[in-house]
Amino acid sequence: MTHRIIVVGGGIAGLAAAYRLTELSRERNLEMEILLLEAGQRLGGSIATERIGDFLVEAGPD
Repeated sequence: MTHRIIVVGGGIAGLAAAYRLTELSRERNLEMEILLLEAGQRLGGSIATERIGDFLVEAGPD
C-alpha cells in the first residue's frame, strides 16, 4: 500500500516534515508518495542565504 502525503508549504517546517517522512519511509520500509507544495518561487520560507562579496549572509524572518 502506498501512502500518499501532501506537505503544504516549503518553509522550514514543511521541509523538515517532508525530510522526516522520507526518513521514516526508508527506516520502516514503507511506500510513500510525498508531494511538497510551495506557492513561492523558492523553498525555505523567510530563511535565505545571500552572497555579498566574499561573505555568505543568512537572512531570517526578523
